[in-house]
Amino acid sequence: MSNTYEATVRHGAVLGVLLSVVALSGCVREPPHNIVPLPRSFEGGEGVFVLDAASAISLIDPSDTEAREVVELWAGPVRIGTGLNLP
Repeated sequence: MSNTYEATVRHGAVLGVLLSVVALSGCVREPPHNIVPLPRSFEGGEGVFVLDAASAISLIDPSDTEAREVVELWAGPVRIGTGLNLP
């Protein structure tokens, strides 16, 4: 085979991969809100979410140690970063 043919095939393959990536990138749906973990449902409203000295974290089941560990993974750095107690 000629070098020109091989180059054309390579360029066609590269172009096919690039077009596939571009087409598939449109299929990825970003979540509408930057919330971790992503909730099952979300109803947006007016206003803002504010953490202040009156903010607190509560668990439905305070004896759930796994949930408490997950909360602490989030709350620990937030306490340090904001200086809030977040009981």
